[in-house]
Formats: sequence, C-alpha cells, structure tokens
Amino acid sequence: MRHKTTVALLFILFSASSVFAQEHGNIEAMPRMIHFNDMFQRMRTIRVTNMGWESATVDSIVYDRSVFNIHLNDISGLPVTLSNMESFTFDLLLYNYFDLFMEDSAKVISIYNSGEHSPEKVKVNLQMDMMGDHEQAMVNGNVSDASSGLGNSKLYFFYDGNFLLDSTVTDINGDYSKGLPDGDYLIAASHDNYYMQFAYGKKSILDADFISVQHESMTTVNFVLEPEVETNISVSGVVVDNTNSSGLAKSVVIVTTGKHTPTKAAYPTDGEERTYAAITNSDGSYELKNIMSGTYYIQAFSGFLSPGYYNDENHVVHLWQDADTLEVFSSMNGRDVFLEPDSSYGGGEANGAVFYNGPNSEPVDDVVLYAINLNTDKIYSYNFSADQGEFIVNDLPYGEYKLVSEKIGYPNAESDPFEISSSQTVISDITLTIPVTSVEYVDAETGKFILMQNYPNPFNPSTEILYQLPERNYVSLKVYDILGNVIATLDDGVKPAGIYRATFAADSKLSSGIYFYTLEAGNFIQTKKMILLR
Repeated sequence: MRHKTTVALLFILFSASSVFAQEHGNIEAMPRMIHFNDMFQRMRTIRVTNMGWESATVDSIVYDRSVFNIHLNDISGLPVTLSNMESFTFDLLLYNYFDLFMEDSAKVISIYNSGEHSPEKVKVNLQMDMMGDHEQAMVNGNVSDASSGLGNSKLYFFYDGNFLLDSTVTDINGDYSKGLPDGDYLIAASHDNYYMQFAYGKKSILDADFISVQHESMTTVNFVLEPEVETNISVSGVVVDNTNSSGLAKSVVIVTTGKHTPTKAAYPTDGEERTYAAITNSDGSYELKNIMSGTYYIQAFSGFLSPGYYNDENHVVHLWQDADTLEVFSSMNGRDVFLEPDSSYGGGEANGAVFYNGPNSEPVDDVVLYAINLNTDKIYSYNFSADQGEFIVNDLPYGEYKLVSEKIGYPNAESDPFEISSSQTVISDITLTIPVTSVEYVDAETGKFILMQNYPNPFNPSTEILYQLPERNYVSLKVYDILGNVIATLDDGVKPAGIYRATFAADSKLSSGIYFYTLEAGNFIQTKKMILLR
C-alpha cells in the first residue's frame, strides 16, 4: 500500500512540474547534439519549438561567428515570440573548415529565450582532418590618395573571393596590417568621399585580382584611391535575403555601365565604361554616391548566397539577360536586389579556365562561374575567373553539375556535365568558351560602329578596348604615342559583325603619359585618348 502511495505521489509531482514548465513556456531545440564528421557534412537544420502552453520569446542565438554561419529559414529576424507548439528552423553552416584549431572541436550554440530553460543549448562536435596548429599570414600596406595617406580607411578581405572573412582600418598615416589564414583573397579599400577600389586599381569584384596570402612571406598591397567627382547622383537600396526578407550586411554592390537592346543582347554605352562598388551596412542598405549619369546594371554579392541583379519586379535574378537596366540621370532610391542562399556546404571542387572564341582564344578574367545542380537546377556555388581565365569553384556537395559562365554583354557558356562523388571530389581542366562574334550582338537599335573608351583608364600595365562592327569589314586598331608613332597594332584584318575586345599591354619601356588608339573600319575612323600611369 505504501509502495502504491509513493508511486502516486511521484506521478503527481512529475505531472505538476511538467504543467508548470508548460505554463511558463518551454523552448526546445532539436537535435541537441550535432556532429560534423567531414568536409561533405557541414550543414545541419535545427528546429526550435515552444513546448509550453504559454507563449515564449526567443531573444537571440549566440554562436562562434568565426566558425559558423546561421541562416533563419522561417522568420526574418530575432526576437520572435512562439505560441504553444509553434516553431521555426535555422540552418547551421560550418563555413570555416580552412582554419580550425583543436580547441574548436567542441562548440555550443546557445538559444536565449524567456522560457524556463534559457539558454537552450545545442552541442556541436567537429571531427575534421584539417584541425591543428595554424600560422597566421600577414598582409600589410598603405591606403592613400595622390598626395598623402588616408587614415581610418576600411580594408575588406574576401576569402576565396566570395566570402568577406575579415576587415580592418588604417592608422593615422594610412598604414594597415592584418593577420589572416593562408589562402587566396580579394582585397578592397574604401574611404569617405573616395571611390571604393580593389587591389591594383580594379573597380569591381568581377575583375579584381586574387592575392595569395601565405605565412612564409609578408604580402604587401597598397591602394591609391580616386576622389569622388561631385555629380550629386546616387543610387541606393537594400540587398535582401529573399527567403526571409532580411537585409544582408557585408554584401558587395556594384553598378556597372551597360544597356539592353530589344533582343536582350547588351552593348556598353558610347562613352567611358565605369563600375562603382560599395559594402552594405548592417541592415543591408547601400548607397553609391557621385556616379556619372548613364545606363547601368546593379549586381550584388553576399557570403552564403548566390549573386543577383536588380530587376523591376523584385525577383531573384542571376543572369544579366533577365535583369533590368537603369537610366540614371538623377538620384534613385529603392533599388533593392534580392538574393537566395546557395548550397556551398560540400568539399568538392571544379577548376579550369574561360576563353573567348575569337581567333586568339583570349582568356577572360571577369566572369562569374555558377555550379548548377542538374537534378535541382539550383545554383550550389560560384566564383570568379582570375588571371588567364583560371577559376576554382569549390564547396560543392556530392551531385551532378554543370558550370555556367555569366558576363554582361555576352552569351552564357556551359561546361559538359560532371559529377562530384566520394571517389572523385575534384574535377580539373574544365574549359568554357564564350562566343564573341555572333551577329546577335550588333546594336539592334542603331546598327552603328562604336569605339569604346578603354577600361581601366588610367591603366597600368594593361587595358581593354571594346568596339562594335555593324557589318563585316576590314578593321585596323592601332595605338599611337603623342608624336603619332605607331607603338602597337591590336587588330588588323577582316572581321564579321559583332562586339570585340582588344587588350593593350604597355611595354615596360613605355613611360607614363597620354597615348591614343584609332579604329578604322570602312569609312569609319575614330580616335580616343588613354593614360598610362606607372
């Protein structure tokens, strides 16, 4: 009899405690233990549920941001209040697989809330081969204008080109120094009232140079920023995560000259090509100030999401053919760009090079390469082509893919299908060839000859010249010094209608100064000026 009474009392006490917890809210996370065992298991989805009868508020999720990234799937942000049995999910991505230490083998995700158990904890175990003692690689340099160092300038370091890993600021003299994990980086600098710039004078993340940073040697990268020209014209908006409508901080926004024809082919405007860049604020907002009037595309890049363009319907747009251009003659706001998460959580790699299909098969160093899963038709990772058209698209999960090249004004090129599997995690020597001579790239509106301003300008040591032929013609494109002497012949021969690029690489013997280039095609003759700045 005493035994039955004891059991009854225990049952009553247990029931009372359960009811008490339910009445006061009870936030639970599942699973409570996560194991990341290898490179191909780097993302898990966690569900957070209010098991109590009373409402409960999840205030924040605290985690090691140097190792993980969290993506909220069902809500736009925290805090959020959950009623009984209401839940949301978030993806936990182990992104930092390249710089893990032994002390990183055990982590905790803490979910702070108003319920009885706060914080609710999820334990994470990391068992990965790359753990061990890692040395920091040092990058230093100076940020200046034409006359002096620029103190309090911001430096941004993009690991593998598509993830903003770290940042720093210059001292009063414009000097900076930063320790980074070994790897390849795109590095950018910005300062108030100056145009943002990537290393070696590049204006865009698309054609920025990859810089190898290794702990065996010091890497020095200097910047000479260009003062903004006061035009009182700006373009602003927000970069938005399309899945939860939240603003995306630390995104890169670029505004690039270009124009659609009625057939969705593109050709640059007849004038100087120009790209402006900015980093978004903590709420995802951006503003590009003092830009020249013209026709532009807006494109955004953000870590853990696929790149996208602005379009009038606020859709997610990955390709320039589906984007909308803007005629910018006065300031414009509300130009939002919507992005969607990619699936860069694997350990596979695809590498190769991109070329034009012209007679010289020139490499292309300003292309976005998308890895598209053949079963889901979704983008799983991306990266940029570098010097000599070379590229590496990494972090691919197991699956079947194709690579697609994307470059404003040119048709997309596709690779042959390939598979990332446990037996073959690296696919090498993929070649993509971009057509450049198709008649579809003739200006459908005017059908005229066009000689573009070279870009970049000023330049050192090389620059590109773009021109358009509305019909088959004999073409001569030559570079002259200020005395009228021919110093280079870039094109000489008969070409069909189309848009062409010619690269002028200044000989080391050429001094800084003004040079000219002249295009002759049929009765068309035009000369433009360019500046070599050593």
